[in-house]
Amino acid sequence: MSNGLTWEIRSYITCRSCNVVYYLKYNMCDQKETYIGKTIGDNTSGFKSRMNQHISECRTGISSCHFPRHVFECGMKNNNLKEPFFEVNIMLMLKDGGRLETFERHLQQKGYDTLNRPK
Repeated sequence: MSNGLTWEIRSYITCRSCNVVYYLKYNMCDQKETYIGKTIGDNTSGFKSRMNQHISECRTGISSCHFPRHVFECGMKNNNLKEPFFEVNIMLMLKDGGRLETFERHLQQKGYDTLNRPK
């Protein structure tokens, strides 16, 4: 983690899990950028699907999300755009997806997300 904390996950989480809050860390530049994100939906659009989307966006730089654009731009600038693009950690999973944004925003405000700092 960006501040040295270790999280204990008390849920059974798989690549098909939904309603997950995750933490991405890009290590190929001096800035050590991090990102907090979430998965929403049914088992066909779970965690694995979201990670595949991030990977695809990192390859092209085409995204509305800051993280894949940063990975692509930094990788191209430093001639270092290669996989794996980032480390991933699952922070938590909720039964009710309605509270995901609250948890995501809280973790962003705590400083875990360097690319989406609260204004």
